[in-house]
Amino acid sequence: AEVRSLSISPYLRHRFQGWANSEVRYTHGVVSTNASGLANSQTDSVLLKLDSGYSFTTLRWGMHYNNQKSSYGNALQTINSDTYAGNLGYMITPRFTLNASAGHEKFNYVSVARPPQGPHYSAGFTWAPSQRTNIDASIGHRFFGQTFALNARHRSRKTTWNLGYSEEVTTTQAQFQANAGLPAPILPGSSNFLSNQVFLQKRLTASVTMTGHSNTLNFNLFDSSRNAQTSQAQNLALLGAANLALGNKSKQLGGNASWVRQISPYTSTHLTLGYIKNNFPALNITNNDKNIQLGIHSKLQPDLGYSVSLRHNQYHSTLPNSNSRENAITAALLMQF
Repeated sequence: AEVRSLSISPYLRHRFQGWANSEVRYTHGVVSTNASGLANSQTDSVLLKLDSGYSFTTLRWGMHYNNQKSSYGNALQTINSDTYAGNLGYMITPRFTLNASAGHEKFNYVSVARPPQGPHYSAGFTWAPSQRTNIDASIGHRFFGQTFALNARHRSRKTTWNLGYSEEVTTTQAQFQANAGLPAPILPGSSNFLSNQVFLQKRLTASVTMTGHSNTLNFNLFDSSRNAQTSQAQNLALLGAANLALGNKSKQLGGNASWVRQISPYTSTHLTLGYIKNNFPALNITNNDKNIQLGIHSKLQPDLGYSVSLRHNQYHSTLPNSNSRENAITAALLMQF
């Protein structure tokens, strides 16, 4: 399947001297595909933010409001969401801050689980035991239950370590939009299972990057799960009646490794190996995806560059007649202005 995504996001920022910073942002995104049965989407969102300025050191605060409307190119309902929240941060020491947030969110999709609306809140901390280490963790509650979040990072002279955990209500189209960009990421992470359902995604990631004079090695691991929040009937045209249960629950485990070689100040090459295992317990189906990618990225001028990559992909599934091989070449011209 071919998926195309486009996003524009103009914004206006203003600083009210030292007491507050504001941001007004409008985002328009489009996702289109030739996959039979997968809905095209158009999303418009407005974000309003007001955060404390540099005059607030011990006690920091923030407020935000987000309104989003996602329309689909078939009979699926338009999904609207409204979210507003306030947050506080109290610095106990220069290296340790307590955080709290609370607000309300509302989605209008028809849920097969709990009603998708209600108050949300969280409490946590930010801890920086050294200049090279930072840990941000929280526990809270949303309409679907208890929530957790983690973002930990440690740097040494030649390595960077990351560990993260997140939970979000999202869609296939929103995930394609979030991962859009040129050039394509060297380490793409997990694959995006095609579905028209809204789902709750929980994702654990770990990575390490080792940097030398001309070489960079990156290793990435991920473990994610998806649980559908809307009816499986939305996938009838996409999956067929026999496979409708595929979208209800899935688990994905995988990893990838990349080697980037800096040939010159303006040119680099990369080699990437990846493996992803998908499990769909409702139908006892397992998919394995192996890929290798070789590419080059170079600047022709300070504001003009290009990238070219070759990709080979092998796909194996316990579902009959579903195995495949893919060879692809991609090229992009990159201009900054």
